[in-house]
Amino acid sequence: MTTEAKMRTVTLTDRPPVRVSEATWPVIASARRGDGAVECQDNHRWHLTVRAHAAKPVVDGEYEPHADGRLIVYGSETGGPGGVHAKYEDARAGEIVEPGADVAAVIRRVGERARCSEAMIDECIADLPAESLDEDDAPAKTPEIRMPLDGACRLLHTIEKVAASGSTGIDPKYAEDLRAVAVELRAVIES
Repeated sequence: MTTEAKMRTVTLTDRPPVRVSEATWPVIASARRGDGAVECQDNHRWHLTVRAHAAKPVVDGEYEPHADGRLIVYGSETGGPGGVHAKYEDARAGEIVEPGADVAAVIRRVGERARCSEAMIDECIADLPAESLDEDDAPAKTPEIRMPLDGACRLLHTIEKVAASGSTGIDPKYAEDLRAVAVELRAVIES
């Protein structure tokens, strides 16, 4: 028996939609609303979702963040089964969030464009995983940079040439920094 990952197409703002595997892009925060007394009477439905890129498929709700640290925030207002007026148009929005970006601000921007209420936007932000303020709980934040080995070798060669050159007009302090960076980069390349 083969199991195929469920794919989801996500509408983004001012760029083409993207397709992601739900197994490697789990939901980490969301908010939902409808305007009917019960769901089947909704004239309008609102959805606001945050997905995180996982390093491997999610098991039992636990996920390991992917090294790229990306998130996708998307939302919509759509017509519900209760019906909408003839000229009604759905609203959809979404953004890919790069590491270090203000996720709450992106949720707010996407939510507003998708015509979500303030309360719903606040609910989605509050549903994000909690950040630890205690130093002993916080993971060490060492950014990871990846590049092809031949590019790293060329960069090392250039740094060494510049650092060794006395006629480049580089402040001696910076030349010393370049030599230190060259030593660290050489250690990484040779490891």
